[in-house]
Amino acid sequence: MRTRMTRLFIIFVMITFISGCNQAPTHQAEILFITKDQSDTRSLNPTRMEVAATMALEACRSENKEAKSIHHHFIRYTGDETEGYHKAKAYLESNQSVVALVGDFNSDGTAYVARLAEEFQLPHLSFFATDIRIFEEHPQSYSYRSQMSHETTDLMAMASYALNKPYKPYQPTVAVVYNDLSNIEARWLEFESLAPAHGIQVVEKRQVSREERDFRPVLAAYKELEQNVDSIILFLSSGQLEHFLQQANMEKIATPIIASPVTFSPETAKELPRLHMPFYSTVQGIYMNLQQGKDETLEGFANAYRVHVGYHQMDGLGPWIYDGVRLIHELTLQELRPMEIKEALDQYHEKRMIGQVSFDKYGLIKESTYVKVLIEDGYLKEIKDEENH
Repeated sequence: MRTRMTRLFIIFVMITFISGCNQAPTHQAEILFITKDQSDTRSLNPTRMEVAATMALEACRSENKEAKSIHHHFIRYTGDETEGYHKAKAYLESNQSVVALVGDFNSDGTAYVARLAEEFQLPHLSFFATDIRIFEEHPQSYSYRSQMSHETTDLMAMASYALNKPYKPYQPTVAVVYNDLSNIEARWLEFESLAPAHGIQVVEKRQVSREERDFRPVLAAYKELEQNVDSIILFLSSGQLEHFLQQANMEKIATPIIASPVTFSPETAKELPRLHMPFYSTVQGIYMNLQQGKDETLEGFANAYRVHVGYHQMDGLGPWIYDGVRLIHELTLQELRPMEIKEALDQYHEKRMIGQVSFDKYGLIKESTYVKVLIEDGYLKEIKDEENH
């Protein structure tokens, strides 16, 4: 009887051991990127996503040999967002090594990725979506960038400043130019909805095509309004912004111009050293260190990113993507399962390359990583709220 019990015990131990091995992580992990190819709109989105993500992977592997077990898989699609959803779903159904999702390039696509994250119980990181309802409704999803409300608050503050005019005790007035790209239009609509509560009056607004490069008719109309407008606020693509500023300079527009940070690259400032009008925007705080040569890590990243992306400027989203992907790698290397990665993101609160990172209960980044700046003689000069009152 004792011999039989001993045999049963040994068999039980062996079964438990084998079962435990099967349940343990295989240490092969994959991050799935869902990326809409927007080359038809001359967007760098797929390129900058893949470049920054690949650089993050290479950096992790150079620092930790265990990182060789982490792989990236990119799904690009060109049609409707549902195409990306179905391609990603088919991949997830046949690949159980995926530990996290990253994407997409607009709110519609991101909403589909968020649905996949919930269905497959995976953490999901977004760098592009502007619709906060996605994150409020999908607890698996996180936005690794300053909230649109952070950007809007900074724009409101600058629109309220006297800027280069004497202090006015009455309601500040602004004129607005915005294009028809959905992510840019969303920011303009956010600004418009909140302006009255901040005592800001929008006296003129004009929408232009995303392809527009000749802003002389708009500038002629706004020049007539100069005495009645305290600032001009731009919600334009990066290429349009450069054209608008150059043409405003030629037209001798004296009204302060404020650019939405969504498309403004701080390195654009270097190419516009001879502007004669006051020009304001907000930039990631890390750019101040980059300009002053104080951050060797960031400087090394910026130089390598320019080479890899084949673009003379460092796109503003590059550091976000690189930093966020590295964070996912670091959590994955702790041999965490997907739900443990999610729990770690819920409680994360550390300073990263882009600044302090922590998430609120909706997965939105809590603290703004931006500072308000005046662009002068090709340089960024940080402005504090108390300097403008």
